[in-house]
Amino acid sequence: MLDISKIYKEIQEEDKKAGTNRAQALVETLGGKNRSNIASSILLNGDILEQVYNASKNESTGSAQKELNTYLDSVEGKTT
Repeated sequence: MLDISKIYKEIQEEDKKAGTNRAQALVETLGGKNRSNIASSILLNGDILEQVYNASKNESTGSAQKELNTYLDSVEGKTT
């Protein structure tokens, strides 16, 4: 979705020029008819999408290990 968000506005502009609905078809494919507005909003806010992507990529490193260590340090983890 991040890659699509980088060109989504261009797709919308081309739709206006050509009188087509490719952008609408795209968001309906991604989010379905009921959630197409949400998909469109996400694609229009690519900067936020990129922040979320980078945060999940960088900050999630080692999170499973941290959770395991917390469990192992607990009373339940020490008695199992």
